[in-house]
Amino acid sequence: MKDQTRTQNAVVVGEDTPCWSSAPSLPPLRRPCRRHTEVGPAELARRRQKGQCAITISAATAVHSQPTISLQLGKGFQLRFMRVLTAAALMAIAGTVSAATPAQAVAGLAYVNATSALDSSAVKTLTLSCATGKVAISGGAYVTGATGDVTIREIRPSMVAGAVRLIVTAQEDPDGFAGSWRLDATAVCIPHPAGLSFVSGSMTDPALVWATASCGAKRLIGSGYSVSNTGAVKAAGAHAGTSNRAYISAEPSRVVGAVIPVTGTAVAVCADAGLPGMTEVTVETAQNSSDGKSVTATCPANTAVIGVGGGLFRFRNHTVIDDFRINPASNSVTVTGYEDQAGNPDIWAATATAVCAT
Repeated sequence: MKDQTRTQNAVVVGEDTPCWSSAPSLPPLRRPCRRHTEVGPAELARRRQKGQCAITISAATAVHSQPTISLQLGKGFQLRFMRVLTAAALMAIAGTVSAATPAQAVAGLAYVNATSALDSSAVKTLTLSCATGKVAISGGAYVTGATGDVTIREIRPSMVAGAVRLIVTAQEDPDGFAGSWRLDATAVCIPHPAGLSFVSGSMTDPALVWATASCGAKRLIGSGYSVSNTGAVKAAGAHAGTSNRAYISAEPSRVVGAVIPVTGTAVAVCADAGLPGMTEVTVETAQNSSDGKSVTATCPANTAVIGVGGGLFRFRNHTVIDDFRINPASNSVTVTGYEDQAGNPDIWAATATAVCAT
């Protein structure tokens, strides 16, 4: 199903369900497909030079649709390029983000940090607890050491022993890592909101997982995800606008010994009312074949970071996400990707999305 919202000099076309979704309205993808919607002056100029089609996106007027940007799936379900952005993120790419000037950031917002041991254990899990009266609505994590050999399998708000905590798990790839590495995590905590609930959506597939979880009549205020043993998350996050849902994309590890099929679960954290002034800012790296790509997205002035999203795109086989990092001191998030031990000679890139509120 498509929706259109006109700006002053362009049309934004959004896909409510990607062609590779497992939503009830569409069967799982069993053939290649191709969708194009391009944005941004640099990409537009490049496509004009090559004589390719493009749709100009104007940042002059705020829109509330959820565009899908250049999804290409080729033989073997290789994900070429997919990214779902809010209007605020589109305007960020165009360099024209404007923000309100509230008196203060999110009331009662707090961040809780935790660090694992620095050792060679294959799986590391952290459970982060908020102060009494507060709940974890989202969080971030990053790995130190074991570059390309460890993936973050889980960043999930969950009810544990009567309290809403953040559970974070990272795991070495199927053939392991001989050295020492560490897992760090940050929980985003707010006062317990009215109508707090959690909605999960899962998908199992041997090649490509795309799962979403919607808050329905409630409003999304946070998100999380988990992926099954040896699975590699390729993208995760949430969209609090008209989409009002969390998402995860995952694939099997390309290292020998991977467990197949893979199950991915998206978790939407919902409440009766959304947080004020929620917006998203998305930034991407260069698209090339170099190893080690890191990108930071910063929340606008007078807002506070409350979540991190992003992922890998283009030819993302043999790449893994090392960081879904929340940086409270700089009011930003960082997403970092590395190639696995086999390397990736093809073009790939990473995106980071900062979820912000006032």
